[in-house]
Amino acid sequence: MSYFKDLSPYRYRDGIDRAVNVGWLSLKNPLFPRGNTCSNAVEELKKLASSPSWRTRGYFMCPFCIFRRSKPALVNFEATKIVLGSAELIVISPDGSKFIAPDLVIHYIERHSYKPPQVFLEALKSS
Repeated sequence: MSYFKDLSPYRYRDGIDRAVNVGWLSLKNPLFPRGNTCSNAVEELKKLASSPSWRTRGYFMCPFCIFRRSKPALVNFEATKIVLGSAELIVISPDGSKFIAPDLVIHYIERHSYKPPQVFLEALKSS
């Protein structure tokens, strides 16, 4: 998967205005913010992942799980397993700003203690 610095302009797909990247992690930049993220935020991300904004082809595996690189990450949401690594999630803040994250952001938060930017978490809270 590509690496994009948090809050850098999103330029992957055309037609997306005023969007920024969140959670595009890579082994090329293994130092990322870590900390606790509210479980409500994680549940909201899982809800978004259950009906993602944009599907990609194939699956990206977590680059940090050295023993699971051949299997996609899974999460449970409302008694359903969601396969991560093949979609983007869009979070829109009240001011119309857009944050685009890979659905793997859920795995990064839960398994690797990735701490998304506070502005993203605030937008997620109000979505």
